[in-house]
This record gives sequence, C-alpha cells and structure tokens, in this order.
Amino acid sequence: MAVVARHSDDRKMAGAFIIVHQRGQFHGVIKANGKRVIYGTVKASQVESGIVTFTLFSGEGIPVRERIAFADNMDNTQKRLAVDTDKDVYGHREKVMLSFEDLQSDTTLAGTASVSITNIVLVPEDSRKSHLLSYLLLSSDIKGDIENPSYYFDPANKERLVHLDLLMMTQGWRRFTWNDVFNDDAASFSHQVEKGFWLEGQLTRFENDNKTIQGEVSLNVMEDLLYSQKVLSDEDGYFYFRDVLVADTVNMVVQARMPNKKKGADNIRIRMLPKEELSEEVPVFLKESSTIAVNEAFQEATAQIEEIDASFRLENDVILLGEFKVTAKKDIFDDPLRQGEKIFGIPAKKIIADSVDFVNGSGHVYELLSRTAGIVVRGRYPFLSLTIRGSGPILVLDGMVVNEEVIRGLIAANISHVDIYKGPAAASVTMSSANSVVAFYTKKGGIRDNRPRTGIINMKFCGFSVAREFYTPDYTSPQDLHKKLDYRSTLYWNPSIDLSRGESVEFFTSDEKGIYQVHVEGLTWDGKIINEDRLIEVK
Repeated sequence: MAVVARHSDDRKMAGAFIIVHQRGQFHGVIKANGKRVIYGTVKASQVESGIVTFTLFSGEGIPVRERIAFADNMDNTQKRLAVDTDKDVYGHREKVMLSFEDLQSDTTLAGTASVSITNIVLVPEDSRKSHLLSYLLLSSDIKGDIENPSYYFDPANKERLVHLDLLMMTQGWRRFTWNDVFNDDAASFSHQVEKGFWLEGQLTRFENDNKTIQGEVSLNVMEDLLYSQKVLSDEDGYFYFRDVLVADTVNMVVQARMPNKKKGADNIRIRMLPKEELSEEVPVFLKESSTIAVNEAFQEATAQIEEIDASFRLENDVILLGEFKVTAKKDIFDDPLRQGEKIFGIPAKKIIADSVDFVNGSGHVYELLSRTAGIVVRGRYPFLSLTIRGSGPILVLDGMVVNEEVIRGLIAANISHVDIYKGPAAASVTMSSANSVVAFYTKKGGIRDNRPRTGIINMKFCGFSVAREFYTPDYTSPQDLHKKLDYRSTLYWNPSIDLSRGESVEFFTSDEKGIYQVHVEGLTWDGKIINEDRLIEVK
C-alpha cells in the first residue's frame, strides 16, 4: 500500500509526517525527506483487513489532511470453513446432515456462528445486502449509507477492489479533532453503558412528598427469590437499581427502611420514577416517490401457505365426547377455608371475611380482627398495629411468614379468611417459641388496593423477551400434523451454534423443491470472521 503526499511549496512540507492508524491502533509514521513529496509504503502484513487511516500533520504538529484506504488482508482476518453435507441432492422431507471443517488448521474449531437455510427464489440473496464481514470491516467505520456492502466482499465481482477505492474517496472524509486526542479529552456520555435494566426511584416522607429521606432500599423478584439488590439512597432520596436482569413479566417488591433500624418504614413513601419518554415522531424511511420491489414468488408462496394453514385450523381438530362421569373421594382439605389446616392444624379461631358485616370491603385487613377477644388493634391507617395479649403475633400470608409492612398493604376485600393460633399450636406453626400466630389467606383474583403503603410497593415489570426456538419439523416418525403440506421458505435457522462442540446440524427438507442456500457467519474465539455459503438442491 503506497502513500504519497505532495505540496507545491517545499517550506510547507518541512517536518511534515503521516501517522498510520487503524481502529485506535498505531501502525507507524512516514516522515518527509525534505522535499515536496512524502512517500512511503505500508505492508499488508502490518495491518488487519479493513479501513486504514492516514493523517497528515504539518511540521508544527497540526493535522491538515486525512484519507482512508481499505486493506484487503483476508487471510489474517477471515476463518475459512468447509460447509459439508452428506448429500448434494435431497428429496422431499428428507433429513440433512450439515457439518463444518476448518480449512486453515487441523486444530479443533472454536467459535460461535449462526446458520440459515433459505430458498434462493423465495428469499433472494440480494435481500441480504449486509453481513457480519461487511459490517465489521466496512460499514462500522464509514459514515452514511452504503448501497450494497456485501458486493465489495464477493470474489465473483472482479472490479470490487477498484470500486472499493472509489468508495473510500467519496465517503471517506470525516471531521476530526486531533486536539482532543492530544489533550486527552474524553468524550462525555449522556448515558452510561447498560448491562441490564435500570430502575430509579425516590424516598420521601409519607405525609409530605417534598421532604426527602435517605434510607436503605431493597428489590426482590417474586418469580426468583434468590434475586435481590440492596442500595442506599442519596441525600435527596434518589436510589438506583442497576443491571437488573429479568425475563418476561415479573412481580417486583421494593421495600425501604431507615438505616441501622429494624423498623422505621412507617413514615417512608417509595416513588418509582418513570423511564425516559421516547420521541413520538415517527421516522420516515421511504419517500412518497419510493417504490418497493415485490417478490411475486414469495407472495404466491405466502398465499399458498396461508391457504394450507386455514384448512388445518383448530376447529377441524375438535373431537366431540359423549357423556361421561368422574368419581372421586372428596378431601375435606379441598375446602378453600381449610387450606391452612392441612399444614398447621386446627386453629383456635377462624374468621371468615365475608361473614364480617361491620367492615367495609375497602377497609384495612386488621379491622376484621378488631372485635375478636384478646386482640387489640391500635392506630389509624396506614399506621395500624396488632397485639394479642400484650405482644405482637407472628404474621403469616398464604402459608409464608411475612413482616408487618406486607400485611399493612392488604385490604379486607382481598382476604378469604383468617386463622388464629395460640399457645403450643402457634409454636408448631412457625417452629419457634411464638405465643400467637395470625394467618391470613387471600382470595384468588381479589380487589387490588391502589392506595400507597408505607415502606413498600408491589409492581409488575416487563423484562427481556423470552427467546423462542425456531420451529423445525421432525419427520422421523409419522404424526397427524405431518398430513399438512410443508412449503417453508426457511428450512432451518439457529442464531448461536457452538462450533467447538463439533456437532452437526440436522434438519428436514420441505415439500418445496428448488435450490437452497446455506449461509454461515460468526466469530472464532480469536476474533476471526466466519462468512461461508453453500448450495443444496431439493428435487
């Protein structure tokens, strides 16, 4: 790779030099020889494949010009694989065995790759204008849109390198600020790198949102009791849970208390802050005069598949059964009002919520116990407390021991019944020396209490989408579902295959004859790029 810089004035070139760098790595300096021309060469073995940057500096160290070039050094960048199949031609619904072999080394292949097998008529190759190789070596280093990045990496295109040089000249200019590099001025980022979800909130006094509180805040996920985070809010009451990794929709419980206190949540309100609002402007990707090329073969195949699916709807598979009887012996503990007795035994007192007529449904759960002998309820909502014979009882909710903050968030309409245990029976419930136990049992699908509670909030959180495995039928053994015609345009797709295991890929062809393209791309553990294609035929 030859580098030449000229100037009409010898004085302007005095002390000038060119810095060669690539993706932040320094590759050398080409200095002026006292004449009007700076000339030098860069060996292909010195750089990796991809864009190399040449920056011209004056004798005073001021950057004056910058150009880029593409280094075509694929042998050191790309890992060549042989994509082998057990046959070249297959019949309908026939099993295909796909394996991979390293063409550059006899060692075990180590890396990860994605594999797709598609019909070249229904899914044309032109629709794949970019791939991993073109993105890492070209698109990611150039501003603006590249019409067809994969064109420059196809050896079948004889003039691709000439066209690549033209691309470097037309889209290679960029604005550069070397003074920031010399001064080591790091770019400021408005957002830090996120490895998961971030949740933000604030602690305030329960009766006054304008007064903030510094306290300990904990986060628990009910679907994964082993997952929890605990943080301390700042002086303004703000707290952050970072890198929260949850999948699907989960139930979260956020609790707060004053530092170094077992209690102290009586006067804390937790307020979760909303995420940043996204712009409501809808981006325009196509102008009004733009046209979209229509793949008629794909449209016809889609209509045919829809027609086949319509003939296999659920209503066609419904089986009408005649009259039948189911007999079984009733278990007394199947009664919802006795569900706790099977574990804890017979309670000293049972209160059925629907039979208590002096409590409003929206009233607090403690009000159900307010007229029970030996039980004292003190305070006003939300600062209610419960004592039995002078001491606080152990509280149980649906079979689990909970703290008082959890019970304070319940309303009477959500409660099915309450069991009260005293003396030795209470000790057997919690396996402790407790003198009394109050066990609350909730109704299924009860009324939700939207009133704020002190020191605790419950919320639903939408986590990462759960990945679904791409469906590939198994025609090894016949099934009723196999009566349905199979016209899949994509026979197989797997985004992550561990090549180090040496396992083969297995899939079945469809009822659609034609030529199918096997496309493999990925990365080895040492950073080499995998990009291979293979054709198979179905007759």
